[in-house]
Amino acid sequence: MRRARAGIRQKNCLHASSRCSTTPASNVAEEKPGAVWTLVWGPVTNRDVLHIPWRTAGRLCAAVIRHAALGGGPVTRASHGDPRQLKLKVSGATALLNADPDTGVLLVTRMFPTRP
Repeated sequence: MRRARAGIRQKNCLHASSRCSTTPASNVAEEKPGAVWTLVWGPVTNRDVLHIPWRTAGRLCAAVIRHAALGGGPVTRASHGDPRQLKLKVSGATALLNADPDTGVLLVTRMFPTRP
């Protein structure tokens, strides 16, 4: 298991074979000062990531982790009515996120392949 970079805390995420996957056990990396979001991988993302080519899944997971740590990147609103629902796109895949600024939690709800 790789540790989280740039001071973010992750729950339920393992990085094996360049894919993100969730496990029932809590795998929380050390939290460091300056973290933007606490990253939580939803229960369905484990299944979702298996339907994405492994290199694309690795890029998508890295982009999600980078967004949680630095607060930027290719993120847009997923819903015009709810500013907390976000969409993060990389070439070939998309992740749907729920951001809760009150608690500082960024929940990855779904990941799916898209046409590049």
